[in-house]
Amino acid sequence: MRSKRWDPASNDLGGLLVDGAPALLDQLDALVLRPRHWWRETLLPIIYLVCEPTTRNPLDGLADRLHQTAGILHSRINGQETPADNGQPPEKSLRRLLDGVVADLSQRVDRGRPLRFPHYSLAVWLSSLIMNHATPRQPDDPDQRVNNALQDFIKDRFRFQNRTTRAEVSVAGEIPWWVRVTVLLLPPLGVRLMRILWRPPRWAAKNRISSEHSAGSFRGLARKFMEQGTGEHQHDIPQAEIDRLLVDAFMEDLRRGYRRTTLFGAGRRRTTYPVLLIDKIGSVGFRLLTLISDSRTDHLRKNTTGPGRQPGERDYFHPLLVITQGDRSTLDKIGHSNYRPEDQDSYSIADIKYYYRQWHRALADSDRTWLIPLRVPTERPPQGLRATLTGIRLPAAPRPTMTFLSAALLITVAPITIYFTYDTHCSAWYWEPLQSRVITNTDRYQCVGLGSRDHRFFDDVTDVFSMDEELAANLKEVEDLIYGYNEEAIKKPGYLTVVYLGQLSSRDIANYRSELEQLRGIAVAQKGSLADRPVRVLLANGGDGMDYGAATAEAIARAARADDTLVAVVGLGISRTGTQDAIIRLARPDTRIPTIGTVITATGLATETSLYYHQIGPTNKREAEVGAFYAETQLGARNAVIYYPDDKDDLYSSDLREQATFAFGARGFEVREKSYRIDADNIYLAGRDACDVGPKGVAFYAGRATQLFAFANGMRDKCEGNYPRVLGGDAVSRFVLDGGLKSYPGLIIDYLSPDSSLAWGSDCEAAINSTSFLTGYRDLFGEGVCPINRHNGSLLGHDALLVFTQGVRNAVDRPSPDPAERPSPDAVLRGIEHISGEAGSLRGASGKIDYSLTDERAIPKDKAILVLRGQASADPTRMLLCGQHDTAQPPPDKCPPQPGP
Repeated sequence: MRSKRWDPASNDLGGLLVDGAPALLDQLDALVLRPRHWWRETLLPIIYLVCEPTTRNPLDGLADRLHQTAGILHSRINGQETPADNGQPPEKSLRRLLDGVVADLSQRVDRGRPLRFPHYSLAVWLSSLIMNHATPRQPDDPDQRVNNALQDFIKDRFRFQNRTTRAEVSVAGEIPWWVRVTVLLLPPLGVRLMRILWRPPRWAAKNRISSEHSAGSFRGLARKFMEQGTGEHQHDIPQAEIDRLLVDAFMEDLRRGYRRTTLFGAGRRRTTYPVLLIDKIGSVGFRLLTLISDSRTDHLRKNTTGPGRQPGERDYFHPLLVITQGDRSTLDKIGHSNYRPEDQDSYSIADIKYYYRQWHRALADSDRTWLIPLRVPTERPPQGLRATLTGIRLPAAPRPTMTFLSAALLITVAPITIYFTYDTHCSAWYWEPLQSRVITNTDRYQCVGLGSRDHRFFDDVTDVFSMDEELAANLKEVEDLIYGYNEEAIKKPGYLTVVYLGQLSSRDIANYRSELEQLRGIAVAQKGSLADRPVRVLLANGGDGMDYGAATAEAIARAARADDTLVAVVGLGISRTGTQDAIIRLARPDTRIPTIGTVITATGLATETSLYYHQIGPTNKREAEVGAFYAETQLGARNAVIYYPDDKDDLYSSDLREQATFAFGARGFEVREKSYRIDADNIYLAGRDACDVGPKGVAFYAGRATQLFAFANGMRDKCEGNYPRVLGGDAVSRFVLDGGLKSYPGLIIDYLSPDSSLAWGSDCEAAINSTSFLTGYRDLFGEGVCPINRHNGSLLGHDALLVFTQGVRNAVDRPSPDPAERPSPDAVLRGIEHISGEAGSLRGASGKIDYSLTDERAIPKDKAILVLRGQASADPTRMLLCGQHDTAQPPPDKCPPQPGP
């Protein structure tokens, strides 16, 4: 809703007749209006409008607009004012500016109680003590002199005034009536009651100026101020600290005036934020701007210190939008460290929405910089701008109706809300909301987030479409097995917690099979850890396609702040943007948890995302190099057509397409790319196109397994009996192993795989007794180890936890290690980075693992990778094995070396 149109006078509009002014007004309107939801606040910056000396003042138009808008408190002060301008001594200059702001913001708006400034009023009295000189007939008792000074201050009826806006307010109105009455009629009892029952004196006693001068109490602080003012003692309280006290008090009054912690408090009924306009910045205005920024930063740090306490969004909230105007020279005095990015020449008021989002996003990592500089253009404004500005409607302050309905709503909906909150958070109470229940595209609910010890993600998988009973039973079995090992782990000293983050709910049955094998590998490694470094494994669900990866990572980060045993995350599901967001969130400075990927292969995740990330398998870059080598040397191909889905969120497919194009091109192939939209008809047409690659060509499939059915249908309908040579990425393995080729006799698909039991070839059964992983897998899950592990999930899942436990050993083991010692996440990260020990590379089930100290240190050096052949008439066969795998039979083939970074 907007109220009446803005009708400014022509002289007030002149400063806003610049390109970008409508965008500026629109964003400022959005910042001024307070969100209705009690748990949300808008983070308000300090906006610095950089104007040339010849540019008209845009604050004229902004002030006129605020004046015509009902319900918005605002103040305008002259930031270029100097002591000579106001006829005041230098020590009163900043206070005069603040007095003017308080006078303006204390005015009553059309609804609600006016803002009160009791902390500031008390700080003004303290500052007046240091400027008073000794007067005759003062009592000898210093406490009595303090009482008399406070009585005189209340009697004097001191008034705050703003020379710019002509507003004024009595300081007596800023102090509660009961304080005034008791101090005047019942001294010294009234002063004592004031110190005990009124918050501002207690706040002043805890302010940084009190601690810096060892005052110890409010009375002690007042006594030091008075003694320095009368010359009895010199406590060296400089004017800079007094100014800082005044600004701190002013900001504290604003914060308390806007608090929503009380059910019927005035703060809940304030629906707009106050605005402070500061004209051209001079020395005093510059000082005020600096102190406001420092006060915000000090409040943030004071309220976010302590074990495990990290700042939340509400800690950054300050209910004052500051808009100032000045030239470039003053901005340079403020310094580049107070705003980002540093090339402020590119800041334009036309792009204020973009720069505000950038400032909001970078605030937590920007050393608490509150300033957004915006350049006001000097170019001739476009035609019709005046009509556009005058046609913009004024912001309408919302009515605070929710305050009056809150009590009734609380009584009526509280029981319902409690129940639905419990259900929404997947059987978790509201004080531990680590999970959320969300709906999938198939109208089935999924629980995403970090699971609790009582929650089971696979209890209800039987209602998933196409879910067979055996798979559902196996999923429940492995989940129960892991949580059973957890009970053993927590009984031992020094246990550590690892979170397995994956796609524990999906629309695709193939993803459930992949998760089953990864979790089985985790269980094998967890069982092995119990005798040495016990590991508790918590499960976390990033949702179908890892769409809720970032939210789940946030839940993990919250849990890590409360649990110092939680030091790593493994799994990470699938190479999509949700996975990338999760890795970035877990690596933030307030969390810094190492992550170890299992089956994800997108190159950028390993090389560009985070220093806290490592992975077990090779990247798409290496897959593409091996695939191109295989296509040239064993298929005799000379041209390649790369088929990939047009899905910007699928990092795997887009990266594999890019890497394959480069790898095939580097070998002299003629390369063509063919994208398809993710619907059956377009995938089908792409399959038909693959029939035309020619006898010297190869169709390189960079899509997902679920899309391969429609792709194969297209080939069958056009060229059955004369299929092209098809080579695919590792995602194809799930299609082949789940029997997808049975409907396509004669179709042969070669595909890349990070590892498989086929590394042991026909000797796999013989290798069971000599390979610890295969033995452990058989002991837990029975026979059929080799056929089941033709997919790489369990091998890589096992190795992910193996890398973690070896990293822990590297971090804490000494000649006499303390079994109860727990390394920090950073120590675990260093142990993973130096995973190789005296015996050389770590021997994993999927091959040797060694993170070289290069730019690609997140990727195992020369990691094993296979090319497998799938067809309807036979089990998959091994065609090529590259990399380090010392137990493979036969040994790895001769392959091109893995290039350096």
